[in-house]
Amino acid sequence: MQKEVILFTPESQTILTDMPGFSFLEFSRSDASMTGGETEMEGIDGLVTSTKNYAPFTIELHFLFDGRFPKELMLRRLRAILHKREWYYVYCSVTPGLKYAVNKATLEYDLVHVDDFTCTITFQVFRGLAQSRGSTLSDFTFSEKLWQLEQGIRLEDISYQFQSNKFQVYNAGDIDVDPRRHAFDISIQAKCFKEFTMINKTTNETYIFYPELRSLDELVIQGPYSLLNGNHCTRDTNRNLITLAPGFNVFEIKNASAVQVGFDFDYWYV
Repeated sequence: MQKEVILFTPESQTILTDMPGFSFLEFSRSDASMTGGETEMEGIDGLVTSTKNYAPFTIELHFLFDGRFPKELMLRRLRAILHKREWYYVYCSVTPGLKYAVNKATLEYDLVHVDDFTCTITFQVFRGLAQSRGSTLSDFTFSEKLWQLEQGIRLEDISYQFQSNKFQVYNAGDIDVDPRRHAFDISIQAKCFKEFTMINKTTNETYIFYPELRSLDELVIQGPYSLLNGNHCTRDTNRNLITLAPGFNVFEIKNASAVQVGFDFDYWYV
């Protein structure tokens, strides 16, 4: 099966492997690395430790151009595609379940004969993590070509839409999903006279929306903000955020009936 390499944004995409005479050879990536996490302070033995962050890493894609037209034309086309002002995603079918957010690319080539050349494109994955191609609203079947092995996807049916006051939300990724850093939406419909309360018992986090909720209202926790029927209402909450630990997160909703809750997020991988 032919391998694919795609550079894309929400608005557009370029399939590198569809370019005439340009063949994919190999994919590789650097190891994960951490920054911070330790400080040496005068008067204190050893090191003072703190939370570490994932540093950017690189992915390398290797290609062969068959020289069907002058190499300078091909190199110019590649430079125009690779060097953008804004960041974009890279997808390679070698890792079909993942996408990489990149903000920098370098192109190096070795001449084989006249206009034939091999080249290596090195991308900087600035977020320091890989991201699932599919979200929790995608179909969880391998036929969709959005998922891969070793991605934490469970064989049994996993739902992210709930109609009860007690449920579990599964995070298949390697790290916490944090609305301050990741796209993470929770949509809520419920009847509640006051103080709609949602608790993640796994992370000991509680979110409260104080005003009344009617059955036709839609409350959305969108990243660090709350919106009621499309209007910002964060000031009507306790301003706490809900995160998701890796694995199952146990939730309970209090002071509400006729509950419908949906979770929309990507998984993140080291």
